[in-house]
Amino acid sequence: MLQRYLGAARAHDTRLFPEGLEFLKLAMDLEWAESNALLGRIAEDDALGKDLVAITDPEFLAEVRAAHEAYGAVLGITKAHEAPTDVAALRGPLRELVSAIGGYLLQVVASVDRERPETVQSARTALAPLDRLRQASARRAAGKNGKGAPAVDGDDEVLPELELDTPVPDVPQ
Repeated sequence: MLQRYLGAARAHDTRLFPEGLEFLKLAMDLEWAESNALLGRIAEDDALGKDLVAITDPEFLAEVRAAHEAYGAVLGITKAHEAPTDVAALRGPLRELVSAIGGYLLQVVASVDRERPETVQSARTALAPLDRLRQASARRAAGKNGKGAPAVDGDDEVLPELELDTPVPDVPQ
């Protein structure tokens, strides 16, 4: 009995995931779209659906569908997000966030000793997520590779790497 399920699982693995699980590396909205198409194929193929229920259990596929629906709602795909009624109320928390990030940056930069290269590398590693965010924001602002758009071949433009001596621009208050 187990051998039958194992054979069915292997056959369905290549049918369901011909490209493997690469879709899990896509932007969240594209990942959701791929998952949605996959769930659609399962719904259209009665034999596939029955085999999946037999291999897993009846509740598994229902839970996957429920999680997929919730994921779509969180992303604003299946249910539009409500606009905040009082945008001004976001100013205080946004200022706190900017202040916290600034404090973090200051602490990381203060930990650098130019005569000890490992501290420079450690600071770069600690600041890498913020640098990636900065680059993505700059691309969106420039109209390239916007939200959810996959990278285009040849669109490998990377913003210049910031050095310790790079001046910090003034931020309007």
